[in-house]
Amino acid sequence: MKYIHEDDLWVDRGRRPKTGVAKARKTNRIQTGVLTLLAAGLLLMVLFIAIALVSQRFPAGESNDLTSVPSGESVLVPDDDSDAQEPDLTIALHRLEWVTAFESLAKAFGTENDVQVEVLLISGYEDYQSTLESLAASNKFPDLIVVNGPDEAANWSHRLADLSDEPWALKTVFGLQDDTQHVIGFPIDLAAKGLVYNKSLLDEAGIDPAVLTNRPAWEAALQVIEKKKKQLGIHAPISLALHDGGQLSWYTSKYFLNIYLSSGLAYGNTQLIDQMKAGQVEMPRLQQFADYLDLLLRYSDQELLRQGSNQDQLRAFSQGQAVFTVGSSDLDLSLQAAGATFETGFLPFGAYRLDTNGIFAESTGWLVLDRSSQNSELAKDFLASLAQQEGYQDMLAQDTTILPAFQKNSHPLGQPLLLDLFVWKQAGRIYGLHQDQLPVDLGSAFWSPLIEKLAAREISSKQFAENAAKAIAEQAAAPQVNVG
Repeated sequence: MKYIHEDDLWVDRGRRPKTGVAKARKTNRIQTGVLTLLAAGLLLMVLFIAIALVSQRFPAGESNDLTSVPSGESVLVPDDDSDAQEPDLTIALHRLEWVTAFESLAKAFGTENDVQVEVLLISGYEDYQSTLESLAASNKFPDLIVVNGPDEAANWSHRLADLSDEPWALKTVFGLQDDTQHVIGFPIDLAAKGLVYNKSLLDEAGIDPAVLTNRPAWEAALQVIEKKKKQLGIHAPISLALHDGGQLSWYTSKYFLNIYLSSGLAYGNTQLIDQMKAGQVEMPRLQQFADYLDLLLRYSDQELLRQGSNQDQLRAFSQGQAVFTVGSSDLDLSLQAAGATFETGFLPFGAYRLDTNGIFAESTGWLVLDRSSQNSELAKDFLASLAQQEGYQDMLAQDTTILPAFQKNSHPLGQPLLLDLFVWKQAGRIYGLHQDQLPVDLGSAFWSPLIEKLAAREISSKQFAENAAKAIAEQAAAPQVNVG
């Protein structure tokens, strides 16, 4: 075993004693480590401050643009919600074509009243419903929402406020009503559906459209046009196609059935609808309706009538191959796209011996108010402004190409059919479109087969009326089966 002299501070390398010198060295190492950490911390703090100052000068996404922020302007740091503010009024809609107009309206109303108005676009009918349900569950339901009609409004009947006492509700017949006849919806627009004519061809045929208000006048006019087909360069007086993908629902429900239900009646008169629900009809009126329908079908292009589509119908009319067609006020844009240059207008369905000097029209969208809204008074002020201020109506007309229900002047209207609808509206000659108030079993599936048989000459107009009256009575007498 080897020893080391004591003067050389012999120690066992495996059991080194903890001398005072060793403790001092350890303390020095700890202090040195602490100082190092403090220095590193100070360095990191300086770096963070420098980065913050640079980000203030150069906002994210503009690293290549070294222009400093102008004095007086504030820059919001991303994810900084310190300035976030809940809107004072929220409006939800599901029509993309209306977004620009409503954003303009929101900005104007917000500026005038020093409030913030948010327009919430939810595209797609199903997404609209499910999103509104989610918002309702989280107590964030919009103050105002747009609905397409009574069925959609019924989904929210438990939330909707009664607007019957609002000043605008007393000045229009187009407000949306619930089952108790209370007004629950503000009418946004007005759209017409009915007979459209080519003014150039009608003038060339020597027929004044103002006289086409009853059945005898219509029959005489169609006979004249039929005789002048070659001179006018047309295939038939009327361009009408019953089928579109095998369906006849659009024409029966939106146009033809209302000739019986509402022609010549005050806008809100539902007497004939109530009778039909009860299984009753006014047989003389139903017969005249059938006779007039038969007249329109007989003077239509027969090949187009039975085999054509809506596109074929529009093409024939836009190319001047017919004097009349059936369409709505949004036909303007389609005719322009097809290159049509002739003037157009609406005509009454003059189905009866007495004059029915009016056309069909209705709103296609209504604003309804959530009765639990904390901003209900502000929402009502918005509706009042939309009804009373011409500037608001002009914004709505220009940005959406529609006729606002409260439009008071015609200068923003650049579409011929919209302008013509405005004239009919100002004259108070509007009949209602009430087919949606009928039960499902009296809808298009009921009337389509009858009209198709009439067009194919399988039944006469007298048989049409008799078969319809009998089936309506039988349905009303049949026991009702509760489903579910």
